[in-house]
Amino acid sequence: YQMETGSSLITAHASGVDGSIALNDLLFGVSNFTFNGIVPQVTGNKLPAAVNNLTVNNAAGLTLGQNTTVNGNLFFTAGRLSTGANTVTLGAVATVVNETSEKYLVGRLQATRQVGTVATGFGGMGVSIDPLGNDLDSVTVLRISGLAGRRTFGTKESIDRTWLITPQRQPISNCSVTFSWVSADDNGQDLTDAQLWHREDLGPWVEIGAPENVSIGRSITRSTDQLAEFTVFTASGPLPVTLLSFGGRRQGNAVVLNWETASELNNAGFEVERSADLKQFVRIGLVEATPRPQAVNRYRFTDENYTQDSYYRLKQLDRNGQYQLSKPIFVKGGESIAQEGLLLYPNPTNGEVHLVLPDVGEARLTLSVNGITLADFTVTSTQEAERRVSRQLRRLPAGMYLLQTRQGGQSYQNKLVKQ
Repeated sequence: YQMETGSSLITAHASGVDGSIALNDLLFGVSNFTFNGIVPQVTGNKLPAAVNNLTVNNAAGLTLGQNTTVNGNLFFTAGRLSTGANTVTLGAVATVVNETSEKYLVGRLQATRQVGTVATGFGGMGVSIDPLGNDLDSVTVLRISGLAGRRTFGTKESIDRTWLITPQRQPISNCSVTFSWVSADDNGQDLTDAQLWHREDLGPWVEIGAPENVSIGRSITRSTDQLAEFTVFTASGPLPVTLLSFGGRRQGNAVVLNWETASELNNAGFEVERSADLKQFVRIGLVEATPRPQAVNRYRFTDENYTQDSYYRLKQLDRNGQYQLSKPIFVKGGESIAQEGLLLYPNPTNGEVHLVLPDVGEARLTLSVNGITLADFTVTSTQEAERRVSRQLRRLPAGMYLLQTRQGGQSYQNKLVKQ
């Protein structure tokens, strides 16, 4: 490796895994480090906690021995820098230079930038955010590459790269995010039908937008109002049974339940369960899986001659004996739920709500206070509506809010109290 400080240049060649020369700590802090070699190296304690420029020039590979901040350039000439459990942090103006599939950082790379009203990159690490009018304040991006960056969803695997975005302020409306990666992180995926997916707080993965061919540029751009964890899955891979929507409505003395699934793998069917108090559920019926699953599968079940307030949930059964439960929905006794509009519980709430839409289909929701619109968005399922309403409520202070639902030519209003 080489280290430059002031007008002096010190060059040393590693003779072993950890090098052969220990450098005086007085030289550390504003130094430029170049790791040369023809055998694998570990930076060890020769690389301090903060450096000016860091150059990787070892085709055999370099392993990071501790967390390091680079304040200038992280330059790749040859070989890969593996961080392991450690992290390379880019300083305020630091940049990654010359990354390719043959020479790039494998592991954890992090940068923090101010994202005001213009598009902002994150030091050449393959992430750009256009806030589209949102002021996100300080935003931190953690990029994880290699095997540690691979994510799974059922039997589906992502590319070997994940981005965790943590903003000081979440966007109120959609912003645009762009991600790119090197072919070494493809993980053998068919990128002719790639999709960007995200999840919040280690929850379920949700796709954003339609599949597209990114096999040439390895870059994907999407609009979202939630900055969380992102990765890329191929749309053609197998998925577990995914519940797109689950809703219910009263028709006279009966309750009609409808639900949709996005894909089905080894699905045996659904047990329908009912509860009066969310504490004890009883099975009231079984709906077998469709014999020829499609891209979207629709199911229906009628609970005859039941007029009380009730909660319903689905128990999805796999052919191997395993099962998973849906979130419960509430159906009011007596009058039709369509006259009630969007039904929420609990109310008052601490920010997390469960709800059911008047219909299964697209709906527009507007959250406001004292005539001032706080959020206005369109959803296509009960699950999406529940997720987005809860997300908005978690950001708001205690008070009373108005939620308006427009669906199927009808408009409904619900008062909602945040504790």
